[in-house]
Formats: sequence, structure tokens, C-alpha cells
Amino acid sequence: MAERNYTRQLATIISIDAVGFSRLMGIDDELAVAAFEERRDIIADSCVAFGGRTFGDAGDSIMAEFGNPIEALRAAFDFQGRIVALNAAVAEDMRMPFRAGINTGDVIVREGRLYGDDVNIAARLQEFAPHDGLAISETTWHHVKDKTAAEFTDLGEFMLKNIALPVRVMIAGRGGNASPAAPLAAISPAVSQQKSPPKGPPAIAVLPFAGDGGERDVGYMADGIAEDIIYGLSNTRWLSVIAKSSSFQFRDDSLGTRVIGNALGARYIVSGTLTRNGSQIRLNTSLADT
Repeated sequence: MAERNYTRQLATIISIDAVGFSRLMGIDDELAVAAFEERRDIIADSCVAFGGRTFGDAGDSIMAEFGNPIEALRAAFDFQGRIVALNAAVAEDMRMPFRAGINTGDVIVREGRLYGDDVNIAARLQEFAPHDGLAISETTWHHVKDKTAAEFTDLGEFMLKNIALPVRVMIAGRGGNASPAAPLAAISPAVSQQKSPPKGPPAIAVLPFAGDGGERDVGYMADGIAEDIIYGLSNTRWLSVIAKSSSFQFRDDSLGTRVIGNALGARYIVSGTLTRNGSQIRLNTSLADT
């Protein structure tokens, strides 16, 4: 029988990913690497300050381990806040935001690295998080819900890749909207499961339009068009329009319209892309029924 050279323990894992790293590498690879390393050091510093450690860096992703879920959540809020402040001093098209997923469970520890389904779940969760945001599992939520002022938006249950059982996903934000990652309409899982069918007209959300090509003025124009659509729709009686302050949190539409619609309470999602080619401007829009 082979000698057992690993241990098992309960841990809280944070999976952290740089958003748009490949795009920035295409613009200026040396600047992108320097920016990533600066933010990686911030993440490591926050994790150590709250009793955790980073491990297993791979490309533009970082993993962190904590023995306490509360401290993991505090560390995540801390490094996200510091990175947001750092990005504020950078041109918008050169910013490098991060998103993170947090899960708590049983892990295998071998030579300082962690393995197991619960590590993989954390990695899948960060794909649900908005830029500068945090997504956590219901397991972690049960550990922190009564011990923090944080707010939680329930996105529902999802089947994650290579995970046998569904996982309930929540977006976490500082209480009182003190953090850019804070959701503007926070609900608990218990409340979300008991919601009655919505009354009145169906809700529609207009997401911020993408400005293709990375040009700052195109991005401003794209946002302006989306704002004009929100204003125009707000004059109709047969639709309830989600406020811009809520819908513009979801610049990362890779979450999918069903997830975003569920989080915003919207049946319809409008998204679009603005492209400029010389003097020609092209706008592509889509309307999704979630």
C-alpha cells in the first residue's frame, strides 16, 4: 500500500482572476505583466493580513487559502477595494480589475497545494462574479451570514462544470454599498426562494454597451447610447425599467442573460456593441428574454 503523503482539512478557498488580462497583453505585454504583479502583491498582502496565504498562481489566476470563512471574506473585500483604488488612477481602457470566487469545504493538502471538488468550485464561482466583485457558495454563506454586515444577492442554483451536485451562487458586497462590489438590491436565499410572481409590467434592464476596439471615446459613446435607451424606455407604461445604477454593475455580460436577469429581477435584457471603423460607426444590439 502506498504511503499516504497528504492530509485533509476544512478550508475556505478564494479563486481570483484578472479580467481582461489577455486584451492588455495584446496592447502592451510588459505593462500588463507589471500591472498584474503589482495587484498580485496587493492580494497576497491582504490575504496574509487576514490570516491566509496565496498558493498555486497560474497565468492570470491566483488561489488563496484561509482557515476562517469570515477572514477570507474580509480579505477579499480588502484587496478588491485596494485594487479598485489603484485602477482609478489608470486610464479606463488600461485598468485591470479582478473578480473572485469563495467556497468552503474539505480539501486535500499536499506539499502546500490544495486539491478537491471544493477547490474547483471556488474556481467556477469566480466566473459568476462581476468585475471588482465576489461570488460565494451557499456553504460559505452559511458560515458568514450572521457574522458580517455584508449583503448577498442570490443568483440561484447552477450545475458547474465537472461538479456532480448543483451549487447555489451568491454575489457578496459590503453592507451599505460601501464597496464597488456591493450589489444594490441584496436578498437572502430564504427570501429569494419564497418570492411571489412579479406583479405589474415585466421588467427590462439595459446593460452598458461594449465599445469595441478599446478606444476610450467609443466606450463613452456606447455608455451614452445605453443611457439614452434607458431614458426612452422609462417613458413607456408597459415596461418597468431597471435603474442604470443597478444594470451598469454588469459590464461583464459573460455571466449570461439568465444569471443577470435573475440578479436584477428583469425578464428582458438589452445588450449591445458599438464599433468604429474609420468614419463609420456600427451599433449591434440584442434583446434577450430570460
